[in-house]
Formats: sequence, C-alpha cells, structure tokens
Amino acid sequence: MIYIHKTLLNLLKLIINIMFLAQIVLIIVIFITAAYWFFDIIGSSLFSFAQPFAERIIDFVKLFYKRDIIVGGVYVDGSLLLFDILSLIAIFLIAKMKYYVYIAQDFFVNQIAKCKQKIEDNFNAQLKKDYNAVIKKYSHAAVLITFVAKNLNADRFWGGDTKTGVSDTEKYVVESFCHALNMLDYVTYKKGITKVAIYLQDFDKIDGILTLIENFHKNHVSAMRKNGWTLDYYCSAATYADGTSVELEIMPKLESLLGTKQRNEIVCFGDFNLRYSLNPESAFYGMQLKGSYELDGGSDVYSFVKKNEAQKQTP
Repeated sequence: MIYIHKTLLNLLKLIINIMFLAQIVLIIVIFITAAYWFFDIIGSSLFSFAQPFAERIIDFVKLFYKRDIIVGGVYVDGSLLLFDILSLIAIFLIAKMKYYVYIAQDFFVNQIAKCKQKIEDNFNAQLKKDYNAVIKKYSHAAVLITFVAKNLNADRFWGGDTKTGVSDTEKYVVESFCHALNMLDYVTYKKGITKVAIYLQDFDKIDGILTLIENFHKNHVSAMRKNGWTLDYYCSAATYADGTSVELEIMPKLESLLGTKQRNEIVCFGDFNLRYSLNPESAFYGMQLKGSYELDGGSDVYSFVKKNEAQKQTP
C-alpha cells in the first residue's frame, strides 16, 4: 500500500511540475503575442521577429472563431487578443487545479505517514513480543534473606551484653520462617544459621514469597517487642533461566545485594525488575529505584513498594 501511495504522490508531483511549466510557457506566449499585437497596431516593427509564431496562432484561432475589432476606426484582427484572454483564463484554471492537486498531495503524504506509523507500530509490537519472550525465559526466582535480632534491654551506653541471646533468637526466627515456608508447596529452600535461600521454579508465584516475608516480619516484630527484642531483615531477589548455575551465578548476586544494607526491604537488580513488570497482577505496586551501586561493574538496585505505600508517596 505504501508503494502505491508513493507512486501516486510522485505522479502528483510530476503533474504539478507540468502545470507550473505550462503556466510559465503561457505567460511568455501571452507577453510575446500581446506585445506583437500592440506594436503591430501602432505600426512598429519592434516585435516583428514574433510574426511567424503569431500568424500560426492567428490561423489556429480562426479555425474556431474569427472576430475583428475596431481600433481608431480601423478593423483589426482580434484573434491574438482572444488567444491571450483565453490563455489568462487557462493560467487561472491551472492555478485552481494546482490547489486541488496540492490537497491530494497532502492526503497521500498523510497516508504514507500513517502507513509508516503502522509499519513501525507492528515492528515495535513484534519487537516487544520477542523481547517479552526473551525476558519470560527467566522463569525461575531465588530469594536470599537474613534476619538480625537486637536486644532492646541492653546497649553499650546503658550496660548489658548486647550479644546475649542474639544467636539463639536469630536461630529461632529462622526456624519459624522455615516453618512458614513449609506451608508453600511451590518453593524449596536451604537453611543457614541466620540466612535462608529460597528457590521458585515458577516466577509468577514470587508474590507469595514477598507477601510471606512482609507478614512474617510484621507479626514477629510485634511479638518480639513485648519481650524486649526487635527484628530486622535484609532480603534480595534474583531471576534466572534454565541452565543457570544458581550457586555459582545467582547466589553471588544475592549476596552482593545484601551488602547494600537496605534494612527491611526486598532489593533486586534491573533484570528482576523487568521480569516482574510482566506479571499481570501483583500484590506489590512496583519497583522503586534505590540507586546505582558498584556491583557487577555498576548496577541499578531496586526495591519493592507496596501499592498503598506507593499511593501515599504519589502527590
């Protein structure tokens, strides 16, 4: 279709050029014939060089119409005058026709632009489809979380051993968290002393883990404060495709993300952000850019923001 439009547009440009040329030729002819006719009437030979050309025009006009006019009591052949009048009318009509040709030209220019836009939109849609297909190959997820307990009844200023009971409390928290994970049949995990590595084969179920972490922390903070303890966590998430070595490639990323020390937040790199954005619905509103860190040669780090929290932050 775009080829047809371009062909018609080029044809219209050619027609406009022909019309423009015709107007120029007619103006020149009118000037020559009118000057010859005028100087012939007054008996001057100034434009006598145009006589052969003018006589041919006179003969041609007389084939259709012959009329003499009186100038100073003398009958003069009005064929050239009639020809010039008709030529002026022709110039005016050509100008009018050019106006409509320009309108048609603009129409085809717009049609070509629409065709190009449609081609571009189709290309972008296919590109986005292919891009999403590549991103969706990252169909697995891993989450690494570590818990940090603190005794509120002891600190370095007011006395008491701040480390007393911390290890046991953190072990208890980890055991409780693993017990909560056992209720999710779509995850596997590895338990450390204070860390838990969680693996999901289906990325689309990542919200279940994120919601569990948030609720677990909220409930345990409330319960532990009654006993003089507080609880924080540091958590990181990553996505990976089939054939990826989780221990060699993913766990180092998760550890480096934990090193950013984003307390009580779940952080990730940009690839996780892209993959998460393809989820049709999520309990979380989206991602918030935390900043660029010197990780893997410089990487943007994002954190999850709940829907209600994001709405509060929006003016």
